[in-house]
Amino acid sequence: MGLNDSASDAATGDRSRARALMRFAPVRSRVDMVKLEERVRELEEAVRECRRHHHRTAELTDLVQALMVPLATSDRAALDRVLAEYTDQL
Repeated sequence: MGLNDSASDAATGDRSRARALMRFAPVRSRVDMVKLEERVRELEEAVRECRRHHHRTAELTDLVQALMVPLATSDRAALDRVLAEYTDQL
């Protein structure tokens, strides 16, 4: 056994490992796809939650604006009307 024999054995071992990895590559790809699909579902849910929060923030901003105008003009009837509408929506 010389130097060339050990180099040849190493090359054969590398090829064997490469073949083994290729054989399991589809399995690994399926596992990766399952993980990616799950991550996409998590991200989609996070986006939906974010949209709900943004929508609620917009509603509250509209309410504050609707309340500020009657308060600034001392229009008690308009203020009562806005508060009643908001209370009805709850």
